[in-house]
Amino acid sequence: RIVQEVLLREIMDTSSQSHVQLNHSFKLLVGHDISNSDGEPLNLESLRCGADLQLKPPTASDNPEIISRNEVLSLPLGSDWLFKLLSGKIDLGEEPRQRSIRLQSTSNIVISTLKLILYLEKQNTQYTRNTKLGFKMYYLMNACLFPEEILRLDMFETLFRELFALYAKSSSNEEHQGAKAFMLACIRHTNKADSLTGARKNNKLIADEKILDEIFSMADAEEKKLNLSAKDLKAVDDFITDLCTAFTDYGAQYDIFCTSIRFLLIPGFPTRKRILVLNSIKDLLHLLTTEEEFKDMSGVSMLHSLQRSMSGGLPMLDNSSRDSAELLDTIVLLVRNKKISSLKSGGFFYLYAVGYLSRNLASNAIRCNCGFERMKQRLNGVEKPLLDDIISVCFALIQQSARSANQLARIVIECVTEEEDSWQRLEKNTFSDEAWDKIVLDLKQLYESVIK
Repeated sequence: RIVQEVLLREIMDTSSQSHVQLNHSFKLLVGHDISNSDGEPLNLESLRCGADLQLKPPTASDNPEIISRNEVLSLPLGSDWLFKLLSGKIDLGEEPRQRSIRLQSTSNIVISTLKLILYLEKQNTQYTRNTKLGFKMYYLMNACLFPEEILRLDMFETLFRELFALYAKSSSNEEHQGAKAFMLACIRHTNKADSLTGARKNNKLIADEKILDEIFSMADAEEKKLNLSAKDLKAVDDFITDLCTAFTDYGAQYDIFCTSIRFLLIPGFPTRKRILVLNSIKDLLHLLTTEEEFKDMSGVSMLHSLQRSMSGGLPMLDNSSRDSAELLDTIVLLVRNKKISSLKSGGFFYLYAVGYLSRNLASNAIRCNCGFERMKQRLNGVEKPLLDDIISVCFALIQQSARSANQLARIVIECVTEEEDSWQRLEKNTFSDEAWDKIVLDLKQLYESVIK
């Protein structure tokens, strides 16, 4: 009922056009208008046209902002109308009593919306089936930007986690496509907000867009394939930054941020976006692990998160691509931080780093001498326990013929979390060329024996 009241209030208060549209639909359902007065009979063939034609055409004296709002029809509602209730902005006011009332009202709306969405998902309704995973994830994560008074509610966290778990069950291919839908939802949401503020093309806006085009002209190849403008790319960057800022401001104390930010690290997002996430929370990467996961590093939650985050198995076995030099450089730079340079301190990000560095080290050792030389330079001087884990995983990946991201993640966790000492081959952090040559030879011999 709360959701119904919110929608009706918004439709009635937005504009005269919205009022006319709602009145028209009300006639269609019950035979008379909202005021229950005798009006002209309803012609079904007119449906929405009749409502639209009753509008007073704009004149030169009308406010351009109002005209802009009236250009957007309120009815019929868009396919993601329910999820958009999770992305509203709140004016809490300055007076304490007013703030308390508005917070309570907002929390009621948010909780009711989450309950309704969860109910529709469990009933497997056509509405939820037809709404793309990425759209759902985008608006669900928008809820993380509500005031902390709402985030700390037990019911909010319970509903959020249950919905996220439902969406996270999707296949890796669906998630990769979901990342694209996520960005599209963000772009459309931002563009819609711009249109509702009556934004107009003027000299300043045109100049700003030219500057943006120059700033984002270096977008990576993955982003260029999406055919997005500089303004579109910035919209996604702004949302990612807002989410990471909230994660930092709240001291990473809410588990919903851990799962949300780890979703932004799935390979479906362009490399530059994932690098933005990592750099935005570089001082809190050790907190990308929940308390429950720290108690059981090899548990199902950690395994599933790592599986979603890996970009593939061994490239020479599953035809996946090696990861970009920029991403690997970023990972190595960040994992040198002593806060996350071991499994005990780094948790999820430590496993994430070992997974990416080991799959690329193993692949380059077998197939690309120049790439292997670059990997040697990256790993030179990092903590020895990390190097031992990376090399251990390299051999295990080849021994077990890792042909998928799921298998790779499982091997990483098995190798790194085992109680006995990990594979020891090198005696110090800075490796000699002879030591590296020995590793390459052993890896190639193992690869040849496994393949044959």
